[in-house]
Amino acid sequence: EVTCPHCNVDVDAEELRQNNLCCPTCGFDLSEGVEDEDDDEDDDENTKLDDEKRD
Repeated sequence: EVTCPHCNVDVDAEELRQNNLCCPTCGFDLSEGVEDEDDDEDDDENTKLDDEKRD
């Protein structure tokens, strides 16, 4: 389930697929919000590595 940042409506995965990754309420493009959680973890790890390099 994804929450639209534009209208704050919760949209489930099936609704997203049916609406081509757009919010069914306002039409906002939610394709950027649909990512694997692993990607966020990788970003955090890369940030930590960059911080360590600066020290």
